[in-house]
Amino acid sequence: MHREMKPSSANRTFEELRPEIQALIQDYRLQCLWFLIPEFVPANPEQALRALCSIERYGDRRAFIRARELRACLLQSSNATSVA
Repeated sequence: MHREMKPSSANRTFEELRPEIQALIQDYRLQCLWFLIPEFVPANPEQALRALCSIERYGDRRAFIRARELRACLLQSSNATSVA
């Protein structure tokens, strides 16, 4: 269930982070995202951030840590894009 963060996650875009985000969503879909449609896949960073927040809130410790890491990378990536 737990997936390790890739070494350079902090400098990656949403598209690059998407597979890891989708894998985490799939791992915690029943426990944390039961209220979403089964086919839910985040189409943009905002949807991904909402899903990651729910995983942080309703998941176990591992889920919290992984979602927090991905969320930080995603926020860093979106902040870098908005500054450029």
